[in-house]
Amino acid sequence: MTRRKVVGIDLGTTFCAVAHIDAYGKPQIIPNSESERITPSVILFDGASVIVGTLAKNNSVAEAERIVDFVKR
Repeated sequence: MTRRKVVGIDLGTTFCAVAHIDAYGKPQIIPNSESERITPSVILFDGASVIVGTLAKNNSVAEAERIVDFVKR
């Protein structure tokens, strides 16, 4: 029997996270590209590119007019 992969995505107001079910049936959070377990729910529109997460949050004061955050509110 083929085992299916299960992934859960939490799109929170301030942070997002992704998890999967490991070989033992336990949920495990998948680290982001910065090895963090959670990612800030922030988007920075910088010209032709889109920056998300910690880098976007760190630039949120200087680039306030280009930031999208607290989307669920």
